[in-house]
Amino acid sequence: MHSFAGKQALISAKLRLVLQPQPGNSFYGIRCHKKRNLGFVSSTPNHRMAGKRKTWVEKRDNGKDPIVKKIDADFADMRAGEKMLIATPSLIDAYIRDIPKGKESGIAQLRKDLAATWHADTTCPVTTGIFLRIVAEAAYEEWQAGKKLEKITPFWRMIATDAPTAKKLSFGTAFLEKMRKKEGIKDAAPKKKSAMHR
Repeated sequence: MHSFAGKQALISAKLRLVLQPQPGNSFYGIRCHKKRNLGFVSSTPNHRMAGKRKTWVEKRDNGKDPIVKKIDADFADMRAGEKMLIATPSLIDAYIRDIPKGKESGIAQLRKDLAATWHADTTCPVTTGIFLRIVAEAAYEEWQAGKKLEKITPFWRMIATDAPTAKKLSFGTAFLEKMRKKEGIKDAAPKKKSAMHR
């Protein structure tokens, strides 16, 4: 299996193809305007040599700003020329905290809402997935450290147990399943295959 840092390196390589390069600092493998960056952990050798590994909470609370960039090539569900928001873990954390108890949202709606708020056409799907995992891992880390359940970010209102992000969680899906069941949140039923595909 690839390490989390290794996956980020691959993602950074893909993003370099669609983000317009701007003068400024090179950070996390992506050149960013006015010394801003995408907010996830660097996979460069210099970072690994800098000191101890960051906690998930530190990755979430990195103090970085969201960025709106114009993309110059089609990527995923985005089109060349569109304005794309690159969010931050803390932005996604705040969004999830606003979801009422017993309700849920999804990444598609999250991306749509954030893009509208930041006057962009779309929100980057790749970094959104990365940041969502960071938020979930940080919340669980805080709970493990003794923070009250009602005080941590309710990531289970955003991540279904069968979602790709759920499969990447370092603590598995048992806690996720427990909290969704406790709040009466059910995963969407799998789509039935047509007779042709049975």
